Amino acid sequence: MSVPKRTLVALTITGAIGFQTTAVANQSNEITINQTSTSDNSLAATIKVTGSKNIANLTQTGADHVITTQKEGDNNKSEVTANGINTKIDIKQSDNEQLTNLKTSGDDNTFVITQDGYSNSNQIDVSGNSNTVTLTQTDSLNDAVIEFIGDDNSALINQSGNSNIVNYRVEGDANDATIIQHGDNNITGLVALGISSNLGNNNDIAITQDGNHNFAAAKSVKGNDNYLDVDQIGSNNTAFVYDLTGTGNDFDLEQTGNNNSVLMSQMSGDDNDIEIDQSGDNNSISQLNITADTSSLAGAEVVGAMTVQGSNNQLDFEQEGNANNLSFSLIGDQNDIDLEQEGNNHTANMTIEGFDNTLNFDAEGNANQLHNIVMGDGNDIEVNQTGNLNDSYAQTEGNSNQIDVEQHGNENRSTINTYGDSNNIRHSQSGDLNVLDLITTGDSNTLILTQSGASNWIGGSDSFAIDGSNNSFNVAQAGNNNRVAGSIAGNDNSVTINQTGNGNLATVIQQ
Repeated sequence: MSVPKRTLVALTITGAIGFQTTAVANQSNEITINQTSTSDNSLAATIKVTGSKNIANLTQTGADHVITTQKEGDNNKSEVTANGINTKIDIKQSDNEQLTNLKTSGDDNTFVITQDGYSNSNQIDVSGNSNTVTLTQTDSLNDAVIEFIGDDNSALINQSGNSNIVNYRVEGDANDATIIQHGDNNITGLVALGISSNLGNNNDIAITQDGNHNFAAAKSVKGNDNYLDVDQIGSNNTAFVYDLTGTGNDFDLEQTGNNNSVLMSQMSGDDNDIEIDQSGDNNSISQLNITADTSSLAGAEVVGAMTVQGSNNQLDFEQEGNANNLSFSLIGDQNDIDLEQEGNNHTANMTIEGFDNTLNFDAEGNANQLHNIVMGDGNDIEVNQTGNLNDSYAQTEGNSNQIDVEQHGNENRSTINTYGDSNNIRHSQSGDLNVLDLITTGDSNTLILTQSGASNWIGGSDSFAIDGSNNSFNVAQAGNNNRVAGSIAGNDNSVTINQTGNGNLATVIQQ
């Protein structure tokens, strides 16, 4: 037998002081409280509900108000509207399938929402400045939609359980949000609602997801000096960054676990900084297309094609794990690229075309390959490989280039082709079966080459050919079956060869 619905339309209060306390038990009740303060005094309302399918509607207008609601039971709903300043709202809901709709306008308001149970929902719309929202949801299948319109607002969302959702949108400046999700299959992000983008400057959002199969996103963000920090701990997690426009934005993505992925597309602006750090196996960064004047990209394992166009770019890659693959093409100015690889089966392919580029490569592991082609001015290239089956290839066409290659391990091969001016090439190999194949055509080149081990080469069947002016060529070999072939053609060349070991052959032809 159902209990008939009881409606309490209570107490529209206009005056100096208002205090309303309502307690309802059982189910299918509806409570409506309207409070308006026309002076500097405060209003207070407390609603306690026990039972199921109850509805509480509360509206306050004025300043320095307090709203407290406590609900126990399933399928309860809270509708709270607050217009004013210095209002404090505390909503506590226990059990399942609770719904809270909170709409506020004003400044310096504080909202605390606590939901204990599953399938609870929140719609929070905050319009104003310096407001604070704290939302705590425990259990699973909970969702929250939070929208800030204004400046200096703050949100803290903490969800514990599985299959929870947080959708956060901001329109304004200097807003910050911290979203923490514990569990599996959770979804969260700075995502535009409908057709409205996230707009504003100096906004910060920090996302932490602890579990597996979680998804974090930043979509349709337009503004400057915004900061996004995503930390995912677990396996099969995904970070998605799409449609970002602005200058001086900072994106920091960190994934710890296996089979995690980062998907990025459509980024434009100047002096943006993107850092991606992945630890684990079979992680990937894919479908990356950064156009216009983008700034920096830092990442771990990159699978797929990347394009970066712009100026003052900084790229930092860090790889830890197995079977990693990186490939990108950079067209821009004054780029700084740093790549670290630790693990097995790494492959890096780079094509860089621009000015004042600095490239640093470091690899530790097995079966590493690095191929880079640089066409530009003032490039500095450094490659350091330690491991087995390493292959380094560098082709540089430009001015004032410096190339430094070190390989430590077995079956290493380094091929350097340089076409340009004022190049300085330094090479060192220590290990077995190392081969350097070098062709240099340019001006004022200085070459220092050192090999230590067995079966090392300086030139292959056709290579080691230097054609230019003011070149200096130095070779030191220590080991077995080493050979130096060549020829050198140009002006003011100086050649020094030192071989120590067995079966070494040096053939140099100067013209």
